Amino acid sequence: MDTLKTLMHLVGGYRLPDSENGSARRLQLVALAALASAILCAIYGFVAGSGGDMGMAMANLYKMPMVVLLSSVSAIPAGLLAWKLFKSSGRWTDLIVGTAAGTLTGSLILAVLSPLVGLYYATSTWLGPALALGIAGTATLTGIAILGRFVIHGSEPLPKDPAVSGTIGAWVRRLVPLGVMATIQIATLTQLISLASPILYEETMFDGGVDAILGAE
Repeated sequence: MDTLKTLMHLVGGYRLPDSENGSARRLQLVALAALASAILCAIYGFVAGSGGDMGMAMANLYKMPMVVLLSSVSAIPAGLLAWKLFKSSGRWTDLIVGTAAGTLTGSLILAVLSPLVGLYYATSTWLGPALALGIAGTATLTGIAILGRFVIHGSEPLPKDPAVSGTIGAWVRRLVPLGVMATIQIATLTQLISLASPILYEETMFDGGVDAILGAE
């Protein structure tokens, strides 16, 4: 129960309690958050695929977790490099824990709203797919925002007083790695969706990857 309570601190990107903020505990929470995210994404994937047939729904049990987790993990190396190059303050593991927090929060949004997707898939041929895409987009943007919140207010919160010397530089040194991670995650997510398609029964612009989105096909 204590572990679940601590894990829920990650939802929303809140700071971990000091007693739960050690290096080993952080890595444990990251692993647990990844497992929970995989389960939550699988729930959404199954429901979203139910607009097609049972085979698609069953395939989405592994497709959705794969797409979400791989896109999140792929952004970490570049983020860590930017963190090092810009000599960001705080703990570099904030990026990893923040990624876990963002992924868990986004996955929770997917799972919580999946019954709504299932309902509209069964009753509306137009709104069902649109709702599924809208919820997925909201979850992605929310996850990135939560990553930013955790990194900015993580182990060493930035000073709030703009008169404090070096405040602007400290903000920049943390925001740049966040921008790098967000860019790479979205770019990777787009192509992974293309590789994993079909995820939804209806064809979407994401099925063709970046070429379809930019109209290059």
